[in-house]
Formats: sequence, structure tokens, C-alpha cells
Amino acid sequence: MFTTNEEVGGVGAAHACRTLPGDVTLAVEVGPTEAEYGTSVTGGPIVAYSDAQCVYDKGVADRLCAVARRLGFSPQAAVLGAFESDASHTKAAGLSPRAGLLCLPTLSTHGYEVISRDTIAHATDVLAEFTVER
Repeated sequence: MFTTNEEVGGVGAAHACRTLPGDVTLAVEVGPTEAEYGTSVTGGPIVAYSDAQCVYDKGVADRLCAVARRLGFSPQAAVLGAFESDASHTKAAGLSPRAGLLCLPTLSTHGYEVISRDTIAHATDVLAEFTVER
């Protein structure tokens, strides 16, 4: 599902969490590749363990990392202190019992965003594998 208004409180995700079945909210975002986060645009998918809104579900984050490694990628575990996502908004509001965040490593997350050539394909592979395995 695609949502709206992430930048202003995650309104679209909040509605989705209230009305759709499921117990995991997984956001896919552009992720900052800054020295303060220890992430790189040429690294693998970024898996957040927390951000400014919440601490993500460790089991979800660990599983995202395990899936990425199994697919041959090098996931970048991160604590994103000045970042928020649809998933963190819904978890912080008590609308989702478990939440996770998978990011596409991105230079300049506002403005002219730059990613590596294979970033979208790698994130898609991780998401597909994550959703079919239980």
C-alpha cells in the first residue's frame, strides 16, 4: 500500500493501520547516507532499529537484515536520530504493534536524490522475500 502525508504525521499510514488487516507495518523510504548514521550510498539496504519517533521491532529489523544477507547484500543497520517514517508514526501512535523500516541508501534525501543503480532492485528483492517467508 502506498500512503500519503508522511511528512506531516503519517496520516495515510495511520488510516491504513486502522482499517487493513495485519500486525506489522513496514515502511520503505529513502534513507540518509550521512557520516552520523554510519551509512553509505554504495552499501546495502539500510535497516533502521530506531528513529526520532520510536524503537522499531527488533525481530522485524533482525529478519530484514537476515533476508538481505541471505540474498547476498550487506544490510546497513542504523539508528536514524533525525528521521521519521510512516511506520514509526503508526507505532508511536499505538496503531501498529510491530513496525520496521527498510531504506534505500540515498544521497540528499530532500532535493536531488541520488541512489546506486541496483538499489531499487535490491530493496524489492528483500521486501519480496520478507513478505513470503514466515
